[in-house]
Amino acid sequence: MRLMRGFLVVLAAVAGLTVPAFPAWADSCDLGDDAENTLQTLPWGLRSMSTEALWPLARGEGQTVAVIDSGVSDRHPVLAGAVDEGDDYTGEGKGGRCDESGHGTLIAGIIAGRPDPETDFAGMAPAARVYAVRLLRDTTRVSDEQVPIRLAAAIREAVDHGASVLNLSYEGTHHRDLRSAVEYAIAENVVVVAAAGNQRSSPDEPPYPAAYDGVLAVANVDESGQRASQSSAGNHVDVAAPGEGVVGPGRRGEGYSGDSGTSYSTAFVSGLAALLRSHLPELSAADVVDRIVRTAQHPPQGWNPEVGHGIIDPYRAMTADLSNDTTAAAGEAPRIRWEADRGYAARSAAGRLLAVAVVAVVLVAAGRAVLPRVRGRSARPADQPRV
Repeated sequence: MRLMRGFLVVLAAVAGLTVPAFPAWADSCDLGDDAENTLQTLPWGLRSMSTEALWPLARGEGQTVAVIDSGVSDRHPVLAGAVDEGDDYTGEGKGGRCDESGHGTLIAGIIAGRPDPETDFAGMAPAARVYAVRLLRDTTRVSDEQVPIRLAAAIREAVDHGASVLNLSYEGTHHRDLRSAVEYAIAENVVVVAAAGNQRSSPDEPPYPAAYDGVLAVANVDESGQRASQSSAGNHVDVAAPGEGVVGPGRRGEGYSGDSGTSYSTAFVSGLAALLRSHLPELSAADVVDRIVRTAQHPPQGWNPEVGHGIIDPYRAMTADLSNDTTAAAGEAPRIRWEADRGYAARSAAGRLLAVAVVAVVLVAAGRAVLPRVRGRSARPADQPRV
């Protein structure tokens, strides 16, 4: 890299041209040497979203999704030219496009990866842009009390840059600065999507920013549609999306990598939010959140602490007519069919049958006990005391 830089500088001097400065972190961003694999088939998570049915409606045009994470590398073809660089809040000064763990890059690929003609991979909103802000060096859980403060500053930066959606695949503790920044984003009409969190050592303490009012908190489901074992449950959960075995672009750009967690389920919802903002620009951020929640595939009770209001249904979210409080889809398109749907339906039907059976047994038993009394009462003198 240094030799190439020197060559370009000399060439520029000879030609009388100027060459833009290389990023200061270009030699210091460690992209590692872990394996990035060839993608054989379209990952199940993206396949379940039926994205090809969504793109005739919108592809995320005009939208910027801020990925405040470990940074986002744009070396992979599906992210090349799609990433705007934000600041680095780690103190290392390596920039928002330095991703030494691959976490943010995979997330950005799920949200806005461009179509890869060799693998059929593409993100949810392949015409959206990514604004990359580097908050943490890797995914190691940290107890640094300054991180929520830095996240608050990163949120404000992203909002001021013009992001219409914030993807916050981060779980931490409450801080007044963080809450204030989230409130600022919501007031500025930005959709805020956050990870509901992986299993925590203190389950009674909700994860932030997911637990703040107005934030769309996302849980993780596996390929069967069931809540993944590591996905946190709680009153803060709003919806769920694929988060097990998620595959996306590797940070070195040499192939694809995979991982699991609510970080990745959050990316699917952020991508859907970008599509909705592109397709229905008249919707406010609160309207977008409401639409995603109301068109999700609800569990039988309407909401539960494991999947919230249910697994997102992108086509339904894009097409449903909610003007008269209905969630009926406006047209026909491939729908997500989860094993969980059948499981929920079976459990719901079984529950109804059991309830009917119990009521029938109670009525029969009551009838047997009451009928003799009724008969006896009809033959009894009016002044005869009841037994």
